[in-house]
Amino acid sequence: MLFTKQNTMKRVAGVACAMFVSAGAVQAGFIESTFETSAEGWTFDPDGDVFTFVEWNPGGFIRLVEPSLGSADFFLAPSAYTGDKSSFIGGTLEFTLRSSGEANTGAARGVRIVGGGMTILYNLTPLPNTAWRDYEVLLVADGWADVFGSPISDTDFAAVMSDIEKLNINADWIIGSEQTDLGYVSMTVIPSPGALALLSVAGLCCVRRRGA
Repeated sequence: MLFTKQNTMKRVAGVACAMFVSAGAVQAGFIESTFETSAEGWTFDPDGDVFTFVEWNPGGFIRLVEPSLGSADFFLAPSAYTGDKSSFIGGTLEFTLRSSGEANTGAARGVRIVGGGMTILYNLTPLPNTAWRDYEVLLVADGWADVFGSPISDTDFAAVMSDIEKLNINADWIIGSEQTDLGYVSMTVIPSPGALALLSVAGLCCVRRRGA
């Protein structure tokens, strides 16, 4: 798995030395699930499939097990990823997936968000397979669609992000029994150019002080 807490934080704050400047500000715009010691509140959306379950693996991931052919199954994010997340618009949702076989359902929908009276979907490319694959989903309207496959507007996306009821990651890629693993997950705010400029100045000050 290439996505890790360390790598993601470096992308957010590396050039500005933000980890030294304001850890609180970074955390305010950063949600993560490392699965280092537990499932961290992640469960599943069974859609009536009573035989499906999620288990934590000490290797740092969770596994959704579908013993038999049933309804479409999704990982269900905990409450940290719900509510008003409008500040994350323009940011990213990153995660790693691994399937017990080659995807053969013909469906590419990878992420589902329910909120603001809408359900929106994002297709993943390439599809998951037996090796870990990293995915980065931009939290902007472009690339998202409604349940009928129609593109959504910026207004629609803002309405969803301001009142997220459910955030799902698809775990149903194979027709029949399967196991799908979900690794490190993060939702990150991308600082505005103005904020980056301020962080850069603060970062330079930080470097100078440490070198003094």
